[in-house]
Amino acid sequence: MNVEKLVEIYYAVDEFLIKFMPYMEKQLLTNSKRKPTKTCSLTLSEIMTVLIAFHVIGFRNFKSYYIHLQQFHSSKFGKLVSYNRFIELIQRTLVPLYCFTQSLSKTKTGCYFMDATAIKVCHIKRAYTHRVFKSIATKGKTSIGWFFGLKLHLIVNDLGEIMNFQLTTGKTNDRLPVENLCKHFMGKMFANKGYISKDLFEKLIEKGVELITQIRKNMKNAFMPL
Repeated sequence: MNVEKLVEIYYAVDEFLIKFMPYMEKQLLTNSKRKPTKTCSLTLSEIMTVLIAFHVIGFRNFKSYYIHLQQFHSSKFGKLVSYNRFIELIQRTLVPLYCFTQSLSKTKTGCYFMDATAIKVCHIKRAYTHRVFKSIATKGKTSIGWFFGLKLHLIVNDLGEIMNFQLTTGKTNDRLPVENLCKHFMGKMFANKGYISKDLFEKLIEKGVELITQIRKNMKNAFMPL
């Protein structure tokens, strides 16, 4: 594992949180009955660094990755907690991590790729007993079959940078979030056949986004240049 990469990620995250956390604290509701947050040996910057580095470095299994950190890189952190405790701490990063990803500089190249993927929260046979995401997870269908969970809608540019993303219920049509996701872009947007829609194409072209998809066998090429 590249130690310099860990330091680079930590520095970027910590600089962001110094400015963001005072603003976030002002937005929180004041409630005398709210239980105080338990203290932790890891700072929020360190927790976010561990999470981001997992995706940057390329480990496939998070538990193996965290054990690797404990064995070989524990000195780089204040005090690494147990794996189970760290999983509990992840929920603290939800809002800061989302805002951090949105604050990162993105290169508007004019060439973008859009797709949606399923995020399964449990096996579809256990959907009726699932409780964690009970209010937001639903049954949905992709090209590979049915699933129970959420959908991640993602746009990247031709440099591989994440430009925008959105989470929806599993049954949400892939075309529904597109207008909101593309509202700050101009150029060509490449997608699969699931995004074919005359109305959507016309709405996006008015905003300077040319939606380019494959053509179904029974379609004429009415919108896109060959």
